[in-house]
Amino acid sequence: MTDLTEFEAPTTLGDYLKRRREFCRISIGEVAHLMAGLASSPQLARGFAEQIEQLETSGQCRVNLASLLHGLRIAFRFDPAIALQFAQRDPDNPDLPMPAICRVCACSWADPCTDRSGSPCGWATADLCTSCAEQRS
Repeated sequence: MTDLTEFEAPTTLGDYLKRRREFCRISIGEVAHLMAGLASSPQLARGFAEQIEQLETSGQCRVNLASLLHGLRIAFRFDPAIALQFAQRDPDNPDLPMPAICRVCACSWADPCTDRSGSPCGWATADLCTSCAEQRS
């Protein structure tokens, strides 16, 4: 049994997107390749990989964030509304409520993960989905 207290909910856009990407079991390189798509350009894929890595590590984005989020949605599932909530958070106001996501997989009500039977998850607690609670019990 995994100790669920070791998981803290993502607190930044970069943390959120990294958690969703990792939960979907896809590497930055694979995401970048999918985003490069039909262009099949190694240089374009490297550029996407650099943008993703920068966003995940520093929270900064050199390109239009909406365009980058659109490209990321090609490669893995995440809730765009949650991503925008993180992007719009004021780091100087930590009292603002955090988006409602699972602290383990970062799924949300609008982007649920699935349980062992393939059904959408629900909520075991305010910050833990039923799928993650089931898998770690």
